[in-house]
Amino acid sequence: MTGMVRKLVASAVGYTPAGASNAVRTVQDELRSRAIPQDKGAKGDGVTNDTAAFTAFEAENVGRVVDLAGLTYVVNAVPTKNAYQNGVFMVSGARQQAAGFRNFATTKTKYHAFGGQLRLLHEALLNPLEQQTTIAFFGDSITWGAGLTENAVQTPGNGTMADPRDNYASPSFVNEFKRYVGERYFDNVAPVLSNCSYSTAGQSTATFTRTETLYTNLPPFSAPTLVGSANSTDSADSGTLLGERHNLAVADSSSTAAFTFPFTGSGFTLVYNSVPGQSADYELFVNGVSQGVFHTDTGSLQANVTRAHTFTYARNATIMIKAEYPSGGSGVCTLRLSALQVQKSCTIVNQGIIGLDTYNFKNYNFGAFGPSCITPDLNYVFMQLGTNDRIATTGRNQPQCANNFKRNLVALLGLITPSASVILMNANPAALESPPTYAFDTQAVRNVVHLVGVDLSMDVIDNHTIFRNMDTTAFTADGLHPNLLGHAMIAANIINAFEAS
Repeated sequence: MTGMVRKLVASAVGYTPAGASNAVRTVQDELRSRAIPQDKGAKGDGVTNDTAAFTAFEAENVGRVVDLAGLTYVVNAVPTKNAYQNGVFMVSGARQQAAGFRNFATTKTKYHAFGGQLRLLHEALLNPLEQQTTIAFFGDSITWGAGLTENAVQTPGNGTMADPRDNYASPSFVNEFKRYVGERYFDNVAPVLSNCSYSTAGQSTATFTRTETLYTNLPPFSAPTLVGSANSTDSADSGTLLGERHNLAVADSSSTAAFTFPFTGSGFTLVYNSVPGQSADYELFVNGVSQGVFHTDTGSLQANVTRAHTFTYARNATIMIKAEYPSGGSGVCTLRLSALQVQKSCTIVNQGIIGLDTYNFKNYNFGAFGPSCITPDLNYVFMQLGTNDRIATTGRNQPQCANNFKRNLVALLGLITPSASVILMNANPAALESPPTYAFDTQAVRNVVHLVGVDLSMDVIDNHTIFRNMDTTAFTADGLHPNLLGHAMIAANIINAFEAS
């Protein structure tokens, strides 16, 4: 009778939490929102074996942060489906603190800067004169984004670039990285979504853009080189974009004034003022090759005249702008520069292809079946393969072992590194790892990836170790593909590694 009365009171008596306009809650509401092992009979007295209680608790609660209330729980093995804190587990008489380093709630970033590629990518996104930064994720179904209820249709597919891709709305780790880059490096601008031209469906590609407006008489532009009767000055000008004007004056046809700057991309816009009869020409060079001579005299007095220059995509190029005396000019003529504008962009492409291992990714996606995954403007590749390399496969005349995976991985990297910098990643653990289905396990995959990273001086992001001491049912949808929590943890690890570089 007493127990029934307590239940009735708990479900009927309401209270209003502190704060404005909060909803009324009952004691029962509060207790249900804070599931604890005691709900399933755990004692936490350091004597009673609570294994059965935790088994029942984890059958209903997965992926939670659970407060153990400072108690000690005797168990046969430490439970791994939730992040337990503020308590102690006792296994075979030995105590283990339910500490942050043992669970996903406070997992620290796991990565190794063996080559500096993450740092270079970070610098590229910050560099206003790297106009185009293209990033691709190469991988299998985990990279594709499988395991989420928001996934797009995955079929039909044949393991090539023609396969359908996931949509941008999915909270996969690749999409979360895309959104982070857009938010933090492109002022949270909405991306332009598209798909690989050869793919049948999906939104593999997100492009973010922003406009950089730079003054040309400050770094990263060089100090002007002056020849003959030439000079370089600055003058206040409220009519220009930046309130200051950079003047490169030449007095005759033997005089020039030039500055250079590093550039990666395919174009920029020069902003200048026109003064009739007193405006200099300029010549544009890309890696020493002239792109033509251009007039700045429009025939009238004008401020902030713009001219867009486009050229073949150039990587780490040297651009030179040289003020020259105009044909038929008289007196001193000046190139009056307001600014140089760069339409900076970052394109991130998901090239995760369902079912592929390193052997087939190399054989299928470098031009043998449709277009190659390598494009002229590709700068950086995050590569996470190896999960399917574990499968014991026949018919290839290759040994079924981890060092054969290493051979195929190195061969694949040899096709990428001439064009792009590679950041290696290892995938999450799987529930099924044993022969005869699998020749080796995901820990062996992790070890190989780390060895290759060391050998080839490539950064490695460890998306395997972040799941240490977690049951696979907590972070996967099916024992292999990450669920929402799994994708979120991988995304956080990648983002944190990127920001820590």
